[in-house]
Amino acid sequence: MALQGAVRPDRTARRLFGKSDPLDARAAARAVLSGRARAGAKTGDGPVHSARMSKLAKDSAVKARTQAINQFKAVLVVADPAVRERLFSLGNRELFRTCARLGLHDGGGDEEAVTQATTTLRMLAERIEQLTGRLDELNQRLTARRTPSPAAAHTGGHRP
Repeated sequence: MALQGAVRPDRTARRLFGKSDPLDARAAARAVLSGRARAGAKTGDGPVHSARMSKLAKDSAVKARTQAINQFKAVLVVADPAVRERLFSLGNRELFRTCARLGLHDGGGDEEAVTQATTTLRMLAERIEQLTGRLDELNQRLTARRTPSPAAAHTGGHRP
C-alpha cells in the first residue's frame, strides 16, 4: 500500500465533533480511503528538508554551547583566586581561547585545586571552541541556502 499524506482535517467536522487526535486520525483515514486526500507523503529530501536538518543540528549545538559556557563560568567562580585574577580582565572569546591552552600548572596557590580547576576550565573551553566552530559552519550552510543565485537576483530585465 502506498503511503499517503492527508491534508488538514475538515473544519466543519472538527467544529461538530470537537478537536481530538483519535477523531482527526479517523477523519484522515476516511479521506485517504475515499480519495479526497490526494497529498503525497513528504519525501524527506530537497532544500527544505536539508535546511530543517541543519537547523536541528544548530539548535542542538547552541544548547550544548550554552550549557558548556554556564558550567565554565560556574567553575571559574569557585576557582583558585590566582587563576580567577589572571583571567578576570579577558572578554569571553579571549577567555575561552586562553583557557583552552592552559597547562597543568598555570596559576598559583594550592596545587591540587589549581590543577583541577585549570584542567576543567581547559576541557570546557575546548568544548566551547569546538561548538563555536560547528555553529559557524552551520550558520554558513544556512546562510548559503538563503542567498539567491546570481541568475535569480537579476530577474526582470535588469543587468548588472
